[in-house]
Amino acid sequence: MIGVVGLCHFQPQQVQLPRATLHSPGAMNQLQLLLRAVRLSFVLCVFLCLGLILLSGDVELNPGPTIDDQPDLSLLVKWLEPLHDWKSFGLLLPGVTQEDITTIEEFGTSTVQGKTGLFSKWLKKYPTATWKDVLDALYKKEEYQLVKIIEDHLSGKVKTAANHDCETIPMIFIISNLAIKIFRSHYASLTSIISTNLTKVTNALYAEELIPMNIVEDMLIEGIGDSKKASKLLLVITRHLESSQSRTQYLIDVCYVLANQEHKALADISTAILHDLGCASVIAEKHIDLDLSATPDIVLQYANNLRRCYKDQPIVNADWPPRIGEYFFGRLALVEKQDSTIKDQKSAWYLLRGQVDEIIEMPENTEIQIEDILKPTETALSLRVVIDGPPGIGKTTLCRKLLNMWSHGPGELPPCQYDLVLYCPLRHSKIATATTLADLLVPCCYEAHILVEWFEKKNGEGLLIIFDGWDELSMSSRSSSFAKAIIRREQLSQCSVIVTSRSYASSSLLKMDSISRYIQVIGFRKEEIATVIIRKIQKDPELALELIEAYEEMINNQQDFDDDSSSDRINVDFKWLELCSNSDSQLAVKLINDLEVRGDVCSLCYIPLICSMVILVYCKENGSLPTTLTQLYENFILQTIKRQAEKCGKDAYDLPNNLLSLPSQLALQELCRLAYTNLVKKKMIFTSDQLKELSLSKEDYLGLITSFIEFDEKKYQFLHLSIQEFLAAWWIAKHEKKTEEVFKDHFDDDHFRMCLRFVAGLTNLEHESYEQYFNKQLDLICRKPP
Repeated sequence: MIGVVGLCHFQPQQVQLPRATLHSPGAMNQLQLLLRAVRLSFVLCVFLCLGLILLSGDVELNPGPTIDDQPDLSLLVKWLEPLHDWKSFGLLLPGVTQEDITTIEEFGTSTVQGKTGLFSKWLKKYPTATWKDVLDALYKKEEYQLVKIIEDHLSGKVKTAANHDCETIPMIFIISNLAIKIFRSHYASLTSIISTNLTKVTNALYAEELIPMNIVEDMLIEGIGDSKKASKLLLVITRHLESSQSRTQYLIDVCYVLANQEHKALADISTAILHDLGCASVIAEKHIDLDLSATPDIVLQYANNLRRCYKDQPIVNADWPPRIGEYFFGRLALVEKQDSTIKDQKSAWYLLRGQVDEIIEMPENTEIQIEDILKPTETALSLRVVIDGPPGIGKTTLCRKLLNMWSHGPGELPPCQYDLVLYCPLRHSKIATATTLADLLVPCCYEAHILVEWFEKKNGEGLLIIFDGWDELSMSSRSSSFAKAIIRREQLSQCSVIVTSRSYASSSLLKMDSISRYIQVIGFRKEEIATVIIRKIQKDPELALELIEAYEEMINNQQDFDDDSSSDRINVDFKWLELCSNSDSQLAVKLINDLEVRGDVCSLCYIPLICSMVILVYCKENGSLPTTLTQLYENFILQTIKRQAEKCGKDAYDLPNNLLSLPSQLALQELCRLAYTNLVKKKMIFTSDQLKELSLSKEDYLGLITSFIEFDEKKYQFLHLSIQEFLAAWWIAKHEKKTEEVFKDHFDDDHFRMCLRFVAGLTNLEHESYEQYFNKQLDLICRKPP
């Protein structure tokens, strides 16, 4: 090192030669050689010094994880800390099943615990896991910021223990491939929206030199639809993006143009792209006008108030009957629009004896997630979505889930952003008789006219209206109402609409040309029912999981081995019996086996509400299954009354197992009359004043009526609409003198379809004229009771 330093400090002017020798040729050659040696030594010095610095400096001996390494649990928890929806993310990881997510949910009480449990289980269950699997899952979930964070960590661009002096790269220098993927994720939405504003967008992009002149000319060619032109324009932008040396900057420039087109949907998508790029600050730097200041304060204030209301209200309004299954609502299926006459033929009218509906298999259905409900269509038209399903399948609960998602802020109700979401239950008289948008504002707000004028000026753009309970509207309201005008796009044509209905009433909706998507809530799969039963009856989570695994193994072996004498089959059955030594497990297995024999009741259990009632009644009735739907409801109401008696400190053990033998006949009779008279009036919600007219105390409600807060006002309703319909049927069958005439009077009333089905079950269709009337009206063939 001393020699090297000495060479570095050697200066040519320090060499002294005699003056006389400078003029001789030999001396000059010697001087030139000496200078060359000095220069060469200096260059070598520099390289040696740089080499020593590199060897002695901050060399990364431990470069950290690579994309093909197995993830470390602590790093997964740390780097994915911003991830909120860990459950849907987990299902995108290879090897993770829905069963795993459910198990983790049962033991984790917070998001952090849930994520930690997920990552731990994944790493143990899938030993070949890599960071690439994590990135692929994040890409599918469109969590682009988290993709950027992890890629920065893996590439060493973020400070870690291994490279603590490395400079963090600004978010503006995002990986170029990410820009392409983000743009493609919004491709369909942009195509639809730009097609409605094609000329203005094209000219603006050309003015900023983002597309060539020939593309502007192509947009002026006649005979080609705007949708195809918009697709071509975006294809050109995509090619420019792929060939650009600075893809991120090019995409930012495109977003800047789109955001300034005075079109809210374009501005929203542009903002979303910039947010995914991690370049939200560009909005301020480039002075992008998103027209947010134009939103009146009253709109923002009303939206915030609604968010608080939606967030505070429970997704499931009552805790009885007990919740079951993973979701509060059934699975969702996207269905092709069907001929309404075919749909009517599949209605509940074919099974009027109170027995269960047939589960009709429709293989063309595509199962979807809740996030897909509001997915934009290929057209530029606003969404009109019909969601239907049988009673108890979870339609209202699904609506409450959507409201809860929106209440947590922008981005929680993908893929669209809404300024305001209005929940409009059509059983509410004010909603059912509404004639203007102001009538849908429940509760009313100060200066509501400003809010209404703002949305009407935009034709409803940025507004989502959820009409819940189309079947609860009167026939006249279905044919002519403000709700129907909105659904048909005759009013507020740019707003999005979701309308729910029981299946028998949705045919009138499906006849409308404005409907863009038809979704059915289809409940549990047949193979899921056993899992639901085990989890509900077996209270020990570990024993429940073991029992489920043994059950699934047994089912798989039954499919693989047809020979009953197979040793493998015998071993599996023995293991199944071993696990049934616990009393809860024995009861669960007995119910599963009984349902295998009773296919009629099993087909009923795909509906979450009914499945919960079957499990409850089976456990309370010492392993006895109901024979009809009517009997199931009768037993459930009996168990509800006993439960209420216990809550009031009374001994419910000695209560009879028959509704007609209950000591509280007066209270039950009053509740049945209330159910019937209000079903006639098409009223399902009651005020405290209306209940006071019954001269019954709260204890006399028998646990069949529940209260809820609707916009700061306490309201009452039966536990479920089907409960009101059963009690109304009980009143008709047991207390009306002319049951047959009442039956005929309401036969053509949609609101009484389920109620009359219960009447048929309670009376066993004992009147011969019932069958004659059915044959005359609907050509139904009803068997006589034995």
